Amino acid sequence: EMPTLVMPLGLPAFDIRATCKIESLTIQSIKAPCVIHRAGQLALEFCHLTCNAEGLDHLCSPLVTTASMFGSPAHASTGESA
Repeated sequence: EMPTLVMPLGLPAFDIRATCKIESLTIQSIKAPCVIHRAGQLALEFCHLTCNAEGLDHLCSPLVTTASMFGSPAHASTGESA
């Protein structure tokens, strides 16, 4: 069974500002992202992220990234080729 990290109301479990790898961890948060990724590279392996937005699903998600690549904002990949 994986270790579980339960965060208090409104606080993320991790605020990543450098290259990091999180492995085999369950993270639960309420009204906050589980992980905020601001800089560096982030690898999540075998993790389970649960975000309870308590009806505010449009304001909260398990993983939020504001990191940029080569000075421009990062873009989410849709898996489609251009």
